[in-house]
Amino acid sequence: MENISKTLEEWGSWVANDQNAINLLNNKELVPERIKLRKKCSHHNANIINDLMKRLMAHNKEDYQLLINYYVFGKTFIQLAKYDQCSDTYIGKKLKKAEGMIEGMLIFSDIN
Repeated sequence: MENISKTLEEWGSWVANDQNAINLLNNKELVPERIKLRKKCSHHNANIINDLMKRLMAHNKEDYQLLINYYVFGKTFIQLAKYDQCSDTYIGKKLKKAEGMIEGMLIFSDIN
């Protein structure tokens, strides 16, 4: 898995196309069609990312929710910033940090 943003986009599309996963998120929001139409990752890669996301949720729920809102529900930086009452620049930094957490866990888990 080379580019974590690309990997998470594909994972987000995989999750968005799985109605059971959306129901598990207990979110009443609709997933935009543009998210569902993106390229999906393999089930193997999706399961790896799901395990990492579960770990992130246990230790940092805020970063977990940010990744879900951005990659699964397709919210923009502006929408996320409005919800968090901060700037979109700050959201971009938080998103990079959350992506880095997933990438770091992926590296340390030694999965190719």
